Amino acid sequence: MTGISEKSLGCARSASGLHDARRVAFTLIELLVVIAIIALLAAMLLPALSRAKTQGKSTACKNHLRQMEIALRLYLDDNGNRYPYDCVATSSSLFYWIDAIAQYYPLNWTNRAYHCPGFRGLISNTVPLAAGEIFYVGSYGYNGYGTGPGPGQQGLLGLGPAFLTMPSSTLALPPAIFDSMVLAPSEMIALGDSEIGLFGGPDLGNGMHLFQVPPDSPSGIAMDPRAYPPRHGVNYNFACCDGHVESMRPSLLFSARISAVRWNNDHLLHQETW
Repeated sequence: MTGISEKSLGCARSASGLHDARRVAFTLIELLVVIAIIALLAAMLLPALSRAKTQGKSTACKNHLRQMEIALRLYLDDNGNRYPYDCVATSSSLFYWIDAIAQYYPLNWTNRAYHCPGFRGLISNTVPLAAGEIFYVGSYGYNGYGTGPGPGQQGLLGLGPAFLTMPSSTLALPPAIFDSMVLAPSEMIALGDSEIGLFGGPDLGNGMHLFQVPPDSPSGIAMDPRAYPPRHGVNYNFACCDGHVESMRPSLLFSARISAVRWNNDHLLHQETW
């Protein structure tokens, strides 16, 4: 009897163990439910992760603009509190605002770390112009023109436009803009997101605007800034003359009636430039 009982008990244990082993595995339905839950969680989390990534890039971009603004301030301190021109062209060379702040900024323009991490366009300091000069292309620009040169304004609404100086020319290089001539430094835009080395106010006829090198024309420049997709979700980043950095929707940044005063050193609309 004892043997039979032990045998029967062993069979029962074996059957119980088999039963338990089978219960460890997932059924097909259970596996599909788990996969569906994981897919649902991923769908909920990915947009948040994407927004966080975009925000991180925007923060890095703002830090770049802040460092460039510090370099611009150091340039002012060493040059009689006068802003650099967007570009000074001679018969043999071009000298850009980028060159002006280069000694105060540790990175070279062609270094990807110089630029906005959200920028995926061309970065170059050797883009040819019609006359064979080189031109800077990249992610940031300088407010050299303001809303643009109007009648009698000679292009001096921004921080310093481009000027051509030739040995045979009788035109003298106008005085650069004094820091004190910027009447609202906490409002005036100095540097910002761009796709070329130029940056300017609302494009309503005469003003410089946000340029892009079209993909089908490497040497051309075109594109209305309001059609240029924001690099940071819905905003552009820009640094003001007092050193702080902001973000703004393009519908506001490039609206003349809303933001034109922020492009001009006298903090006026200058409707004649529209």
